[in-house]
Amino acid sequence: MEPENVFEIRLPASTRIVQIRLLRSGRSTRMTLRIKADGSVSAVVPAGMRGNVLEQARLFALKHLDWIDRQLAKFEASPAARTTETLLEYLQKNPDIFAGEHPLRTEISTNAVRPFYVFRPQENVLPIYIREASADADLQQLLTSLAKEILPVQVRELAARYGVSVGSISIRNQQSRWGSCTTHGDLSLNWRLVLLPPAMRDHVLLHELAHRRHMNHSDDFWDLLCAWDPQAVKHDAELRKHWSKVFYFR
Repeated sequence: MEPENVFEIRLPASTRIVQIRLLRSGRSTRMTLRIKADGSVSAVVPAGMRGNVLEQARLFALKHLDWIDRQLAKFEASPAARTTETLLEYLQKNPDIFAGEHPLRTEISTNAVRPFYVFRPQENVLPIYIREASADADLQQLLTSLAKEILPVQVRELAARYGVSVGSISIRNQQSRWGSCTTHGDLSLNWRLVLLPPAMRDHVLLHELAHRRHMNHSDDFWDLLCAWDPQAVKHDAELRKHWSKVFYFR
């Protein structure tokens, strides 16, 4: 259930559900929308506004979906949203890779002659060998290769479970999305999905698979996704928290 001063909207042009907090201001004479420094969205209303203020703010936000989408895109592309960590530094702090339902603890060595990893799904350790002079490039290359091994298998398992078909599955280095689905059922997935916990990874995969039934973000689409993923709203909010952590490495 939403808090009484918070409501949610769905942005039709992206994959997200946005939470908007209602703020009352004694200085405001009209309703406005604000994107705060941390990327959160607020609807500011005059302190003396009467009636169902939350519903009025929701309707106001729905009239300005394109503006909200553009402003969030600008924020996520700005230096303020970008992490200052390298990929190597991130993995040293967050060593788990999610190849399946259970994490694999990465063990990174930087004295390799060539980059490679040892993937044994039955074990809980993933040795990764990279060159110190090209650490981040090697890590991205290896994690992309790992994603190509595991993500297509996971997609096809989910597709079979929910009775949808898929075409080709490619793994890429998208800079603005977790994945996409064409009208022919071809999926393009971001290699960074291996950095996400299983529940959030599956949420993204199910989002793309739901497009096999609805090639839009209509209410029917969201109803289907929420049927497949009852915690879709929670997972979507968690994805936003991970966005800058894993999308923008220095």
